[in-house]
Amino acid sequence: MVDSGVRVRPEASPSTRKRDTPASVRAATMMRSAVWPSSTNIFVPLSAYPSPLLAASMVMPPSSQRPLSSVNASVVDAAVAELEYHNRLLDAFGLGPSHKIVLHVGSVDRFGAGFACLSEGTRSRLVLENDERQPLCEVLPLAKHLGLPVVLDVFHHRLAPSFDGLSTRELVQLTGETWSEVDGRQKIHFSTQAPGKRPGAHADTIDLEAFGELVDQVGDLPLDCMLEVKDKEQSVLRAMEFQRSVSRAQSSRTASSARRSEIVGALVRSASVPPSRRATRETASARRSAPGSSDPTWVCSKPLSTSGGRSS
Repeated sequence: MVDSGVRVRPEASPSTRKRDTPASVRAATMMRSAVWPSSTNIFVPLSAYPSPLLAASMVMPPSSQRPLSSVNASVVDAAVAELEYHNRLLDAFGLGPSHKIVLHVGSVDRFGAGFACLSEGTRSRLVLENDERQPLCEVLPLAKHLGLPVVLDVFHHRLAPSFDGLSTRELVQLTGETWSEVDGRQKIHFSTQAPGKRPGAHADTIDLEAFGELVDQVGDLPLDCMLEVKDKEQSVLRAMEFQRSVSRAQSSRTASSARRSEIVGALVRSASVPPSRRATRETASARRSAPGSSDPTWVCSKPLSTSGGRSS
């Protein structure tokens, strides 16, 4: 769930570029981050899984520089070789076809030709994703024709809208029809626009207001929701805390839009609290959520691209 451009060491900046780190280090970091805790689920209690590794779902996002639908035959050959490598790597980990390789389509007309060059094992791992160039209304028919599942990218759907009149929940359910039992849990991507950057660029951190709206619409569905953000695990932790806070509010029957604003405001303010004060708060919070508490523990997911998505 982590692409080759993510942060590769704790002291690195979130914008660490892949050329700054040897490929072997990037690959090892990708594997560690993908297995736990990056690739788990936003909307389901951790207690639903018998172990963290079973909660993990590895998703590989190959390079966007080698599209399978390229007009250049050498580029297609390179794309096929890379996808076959990802499949062998997942096989080497003993992971079944529910561990996926997420692709942007490129050309809808040419994608089928490249797809035909892949082995059966690699085909079984592919998932297609809509983006700002290929709207969902083009990706979905292609995926159904090829027998592939579709990842709904909520943010990119807003940039290239289709299926007018359908809500986010209805779109999730529509793409959910492409997922079979062998594909594992349905996955969606969530992100927001980075201010001042090109349309489609992912924000540095999670927008909790927008995330809360998504949870309102699809939080009860069996989904893996992957966060596409620059600060990776920091947004995952904020989303976890948001989920716990909303759960407490709902259990006491006080949830409301005003209450959500208070939660978001408190979390935003806490991000600017000096480390010494934050540590004190976290210690107090840990005491409140010690064993015996009835609050569920929630976990979040990001193809940390922190899921098949790519952080751009």
